[in-house]
Amino acid sequence: MKNVYLRKTESRLAKEKYADFHQSNPHTAYNEEIIQLYGQQFQLETVEVAPDFSVRDVNGRLVSLSDYKGKVVYLSFWASWCKPCLRGFRNSVELRKQIQQAGVILLNVSLDERDNVWHSTLNRQEIVGINAKVIDKAQMQQIYDLGALPAYFIVDKSGKFAYLSDDPNRNIIEEFKAMVNQ
Repeated sequence: MKNVYLRKTESRLAKEKYADFHQSNPHTAYNEEIIQLYGQQFQLETVEVAPDFSVRDVNGRLVSLSDYKGKVVYLSFWASWCKPCLRGFRNSVELRKQIQQAGVILLNVSLDERDNVWHSTLNRQEIVGINAKVIDKAQMQQIYDLGALPAYFIVDKSGKFAYLSDDPNRNIIEEFKAMVNQ
């Protein structure tokens, strides 16, 4: 947990790991020790509301995260120069289609600065979902702590961050369906 937290871009992951540890740890003194070492960063928080933002879709229309309140949103931050981002989209076309068919909104937000590069990438690569581009890259990087790409977030129907199980045998499609049906 400590190593994950010290990498600023993964502080959210460290909090998730701490939450799991806190719930399953029978030795509560360790919980207190972690809080003493790292201050309030690891304390359990109420579920955090995903910051709202506006982006432009491929047709130039303004799209906001709040437009999808009442729906589960799988938010993907990416850029055309990010090879892991493009590989991830290529390798998950069918999975993303299944997630979308389960009722999840796939909102893919590019951090590309130039429209022509972004449009060119979209023409060459199948990226399932709603494709949009940031209006203010620096602001988006700050509010979503985007130190590295790709970055993914799940937003539940009430606009709060949600998380999938850490179980390696999980069925992601079923987990998304359960979120959609809640």
